[in-house]
Amino acid sequence: MKPTILIPLLAVASFIAQGQDPVTTSPKYYKVLLENDHMRVLEYRLKAGEKEPMHSHPAGVVYVLSGARVKFTYPDGRTEEKPGASGETIWREPTTHAVENVGDTEVHAIAVDLKTAKPPQVSKDEQTLWDLEHAYWRYVQDHDLSSYSNLWHERFLGWPSVSAAPVHKDHITDWITAQTSKGLVFKTNEVKPASIQVTGDVAMVCYWITFRWLDHEGKGAAQTVRITHAWLKTASDWHIIGGMSMPETKASP
Repeated sequence: MKPTILIPLLAVASFIAQGQDPVTTSPKYYKVLLENDHMRVLEYRLKAGEKEPMHSHPAGVVYVLSGARVKFTYPDGRTEEKPGASGETIWREPTTHAVENVGDTEVHAIAVDLKTAKPPQVSKDEQTLWDLEHAYWRYVQDHDLSSYSNLWHERFLGWPSVSAAPVHKDHITDWITAQTSKGLVFKTNEVKPASIQVTGDVAMVCYWITFRWLDHEGKGAAQTVRITHAWLKTASDWHIIGGMSMPETKASP
């Protein structure tokens, strides 16, 4: 049977922020069959005439073992009745609701609640470095070579993929001017983070950059390059002290 969407979208945050876990608010209606870091599988029973108080669910799937007609009440006061047929598979968006069995038969279902992985915490230094990397490409696109040069440490040594040999700071803009001197214009498509590691006053930042050099007709092939920058913090400022780049030969993950 084709999956259907039964319940309208509400924020996942309500499930956590309001603490309306149905297993806590209505333990008589739920039995936890399995729980791990990725999901929680629940058996659900609601007899005819029973009412379940307001609670929340993350996104998940409901398989109806024994159907009935139920009435949903939402936090804004809106209500709707929905039939649930035996054997029906339902995709459920994150929701907050109260449930009443207004039919003549017991609702019996299996619900799989998906758990959203917690995003990794980004430190202040990590956020600063990502902001600087984005500024780096913005300066290239705006042809702001002064601001671009200020990102680099005086003792910089690196090996860009476009250079035949390692370069110091005094040649760090050569790859830009080699193209702009031909009348080409730089256009950033996407910066895709790969990894970052901060150890004291030293940081390594790795990512992919996709860009184009556009001619006077606005045409130019997209290029994707792997970037590795070594940053050194002096006082409160970060500067690039080393790095390498190489063309990406396949699509980035």
